[in-house]
Amino acid sequence: MLNHFQKLNTPLKSVKTYATITDQHTRFLNHGWPSVRVWTLWQAWADETFLSADERRRLDEIEPFDEWEEFALFGSHYCVVHARTEIEGTTTCNPPPAVPKTDGIPIKEVPLQFDPCPGQRGQRRFAAAMQLSSDRPKEQPVLLNVLGLGIKTRLQSCDLFSYGVEPGSEATFAFRGGIGPAARMCHSLTDLGSVGVLLAGGRGSPSTPVKDCWLFDRNLRAWRRTDDLPVPLYRHSVVALGESGMALLVGGRGEKDLFEGALLYHPEAGWVDCQVAGERPEATYGAVLACVGASRAGYFAGIYTGGIKDGLIADQLLRWELDISDVKVCRTLALLNNEN
Repeated sequence: MLNHFQKLNTPLKSVKTYATITDQHTRFLNHGWPSVRVWTLWQAWADETFLSADERRRLDEIEPFDEWEEFALFGSHYCVVHARTEIEGTTTCNPPPAVPKTDGIPIKEVPLQFDPCPGQRGQRRFAAAMQLSSDRPKEQPVLLNVLGLGIKTRLQSCDLFSYGVEPGSEATFAFRGGIGPAARMCHSLTDLGSVGVLLAGGRGSPSTPVKDCWLFDRNLRAWRRTDDLPVPLYRHSVVALGESGMALLVGGRGEKDLFEGALLYHPEAGWVDCQVAGERPEATYGAVLACVGASRAGYFAGIYTGGIKDGLIADQLLRWELDISDVKVCRTLALLNNEN
């Protein structure tokens, strides 16, 4: 960011002296302004002082937007300062959220090391990764980074990474004869064991989600089409249900609205609607969905948290339970108490 302004010959000369929003707040107080409020642009976006939820929704209707990570990052680089000569309540500063305290929770340092990995130096965002076992004994597994957004356009290819593969190797086997999912981003990729790896949904532009789904066969190293989603979705959350060969999907964004339901993927029955029992989760997309395993035969449980709604990060945290003891008749997803 600073290099950008240097190139324009418009350097931000005060940024090193007042590097944080707390510094900016103190700066104006020390210069005689008795009432000071400071926001980052990302905080201003979420503050009713500037925009209401209805206004954020209307903006999205005019031009669908899905670059939230970049928006939050760039918005946090800038600030808005409102200083008054008249005292307006107490002086305030709106710093970024503090890291939650972990009093009483023993935390040990875990060593983590990153080393260069041979393989394609592909540059892609919003792809999805999967592991591909090697045919050769003693050889490291191969990792594929599938589809996603490249430097200029969405890609119909995979980046391949393995300690047993030379840099520059191509994973063309994943799309033999052009058969496989079309170029897309913001899709999901879920390992269903012997059933295969399930690729669901995704999008082209933010207004063109897709609903086609594919299974990747590790033995044949090829894709085959499976049941489509009932509605086009992207940034949905999917998790495998243990070793059942099934998966649970919650949330996501469609052509116009957020998806408020939940779906069960069954290799034979396809996508099955789940009836939500108890508290219905807030409709979001890009949330975290995790399965902690089976509590008893045919019952799975986990958590569902976070996501984006109306251009803001949701703070919900839900526990869920799913009964698939009789998949032919079961349609119940129980989302239990909201735990903040």
